Amino acid sequence: RSPILPQRQWQHAWLAIRRKEVMPCTLNSTLVRGVLTASLGADPGIVYLTPVGGGDINDACMVATRGGNVRYFAKYSNSAVAADMLTAEYHSLTVFLERGSPIRTPNPVGYGCQDGQAVLVLEDLDLATTSASDAQWRLMGRQVL
Repeated sequence: RSPILPQRQWQHAWLAIRRKEVMPCTLNSTLVRGVLTASLGADPGIVYLTPVGGGDINDACMVATRGGNVRYFAKYSNSAVAADMLTAEYHSLTVFLERGSPIRTPNPVGYGCQDGQAVLVLEDLDLATTSASDAQWRLMGRQVL
């Protein structure tokens, strides 16, 4: 709770930040299209990029493709270390999947860098509609350790 803002204003400000209402998606659509085309072998036809909240280090967008039946999650950044960091994450996720990680891990689709912006494109797990029980959260915590 913020001592400066009344409760309702604080809640509205927090929701706006979580929904990224105050920040548009600044992901270079040419970059993400290139990454998807290289990984999938064809241009998926990006329809729109929607900002999503939750990240502190990188920004993120939901990538909707033509037809709306396939969506991707894209993490991106303009920081100097972003390309190395996102490339390492891509390779780490690949190893998790190859070794049969017991934790549901998104499939890494591809990564790239253009004009100082780096992006990592992942399978969209649609976690917003997933509800896990307390037991499932405890199990995930044990699996991470």
